[in-house]
Order: sequence, then structure tokens, then C-alpha cells
Amino acid sequence: MMNDRQDVIETTAIDMVEVTAPNDDMLSVLKQIQKDTAEQKEMQRQRLFLSKISTGVVTLLTIIVIGTLVWVIPTLNDFVQTIDVAVVQLTEVMSEISVITNELQEAEFVEILNNVNSLLEQSNEKLSALDVEEFNKALKNLGDALSPLAKLFGGRN
Repeated sequence: MMNDRQDVIETTAIDMVEVTAPNDDMLSVLKQIQKDTAEQKEMQRQRLFLSKISTGVVTLLTIIVIGTLVWVIPTLNDFVQTIDVAVVQLTEVMSEISVITNELQEAEFVEILNNVNSLLEQSNEKLSALDVEEFNKALKNLGDALSPLAKLFGGRN
């Protein structure tokens, strides 16, 4: 049925051209249609060519992006693991600092300072009790006693 219809259309078109063939206007219109059809075919070939080029470019870009991701993702993974280890270490350091801070807060500095003051006072009392004149006199007597020995060994007077 479809072939019959096409045959009828073709026959009618041919009859129309034969009947109107002597008319130059119709011939020029048909030539213009033929020229326009040729231009459309050329444009379609150019579009097809540009479509192939853009498909190639998109494919190349996709390959580059995938390749870059394959290279970058393991590097990022290593970086994240390094950061994770650093965070764990920082957490441990912070907990140790917290413990030290708590111990310092609990320390009885007043009592320690009182003990140090008491020791300083005792040392001061012992130094004050020391008779400097007696000490100097004892050193002079020692020097006098050792003077003959110094002369014996060739020392100074």
C-alpha cells in the first residue's frame, strides 16, 4: 500500500513538471530548491563533522578527568590519613595538658611556699649565729699553723 502511494506521488510530480516544464519560472524554482537542498546537505555534513569533533573533545576531557581523579584520590586519602593521625596525637597532647593543668590547680603552692620560707628563715638564723670574727680568727690561726709547712715545701710566707 505504501509503494502504491509513493508511485502515485512520483507520477503526479513528474506529470506536473512535464506540464509546466515550458514555464521558466517553475524551472528556476526547481533549480533553487535543488540548490537549497544541496546547501542543506553540506550544512548537515558540517554539523556531523563538528558533532564528531565535540564528541572526541568531550571523550578526551572525560579521560583526563578520570585519570586525574585516579591519581588525586589516593593522594588525598594519604593526606586525610596523615591528618587523622595528627588529630589523634593532638588529642592525646591536649588530654595530657589537661591532666597537668588539673594537677597544678590541685597543688598546694601556699604550703610549698611556707615550707620554703621556713627553710630560708632557718638558714638565715644559722648564718646569723655564725660569728664572723671568730671564723676569721680561726682562719688566721690555721694560716699561722700552716705557715711553717708552707715554707718547708717552698710556698709563700
